[in-house]
Amino acid sequence: MKVLDALLHEWKSDLLRIGIPMVAAASMLIGLFGGIEIQRRRNSAPPARTTPTQSAAPTVPASSPKPDDVRELRIRISKPVAT
Repeated sequence: MKVLDALLHEWKSDLLRIGIPMVAAASMLIGLFGGIEIQRRRNSAPPARTTPTQSAAPTVPASSPKPDDVRELRIRISKPVAT
């Protein structure tokens, strides 16, 4: 029974010393090569087609305000509003 117990203890310590680092390294390599493959496929895919958008041209007033209009606006602004 002591022999079996010693064997299990040795197997458990071997698992911790060797097995877990191997599994961790393998999963890191799988992730690395998987990420490289995904990026390669993204780079080789044709670019998505986009339709050109036309922006509206800014509108410019046809004529500048006349002096009478400016004076009228000043009067409206300066006049107090009765409520």
